[in-house]
Amino acid sequence: MKMVKVKIHGYSINEGYRIFEILDREELEAKIEELWSFEIYKQTFEKAYGYTFSGTAYTYIDARDGEIHTIWLQANTSQHPFASFYEIVLCSIETPLEGPAPEDLLNDDEYNTFSDWQIEHGGDVYDFIRETMGNEELDERIDNWIEWLATEFDIDWENIQRQLDELYFAIVEEEE
Repeated sequence: MKMVKVKIHGYSINEGYRIFEILDREELEAKIEELWSFEIYKQTFEKAYGYTFSGTAYTYIDARDGEIHTIWLQANTSQHPFASFYEIVLCSIETPLEGPAPEDLLNDDEYNTFSDWQIEHGGDVYDFIRETMGNEELDERIDNWIEWLATEFDIDWENIQRQLDELYFAIVEEEE
């Protein structure tokens, strides 16, 4: 693997900078182009689905080795530049997530039945599906909804290029 060195500055002048090795831009871009946006979205969504606090789940490619990682970061927090400069964000989802709307899980006939059921029982769409069709059916419908969202997701190539431009702008020829 061809590597290049970048100079990353800390939060302040007092922290100075550090030199890090990252993949050559062409190698990293080639790895990004091989990615499947469907899987990137699903991975990010599954991480986001587990959090009830305000924050962001995101999937990134590590510019140091080309590996894919998904993490969650609580709102109003950030990572130190030395601990995050290498993250090229591919997909991000704000948390907490809103679940699927009833019309996302039900066909027209089921929706009409649900409306009547809801007046009588007062539950939500999850309760309706659980009680009338079972837990397995609910899980399958939620999985189908997530897969539909994943097929609608497109990687924001402009944003990725901007992140790459910012990172590779910091290339240095030799350690200073």
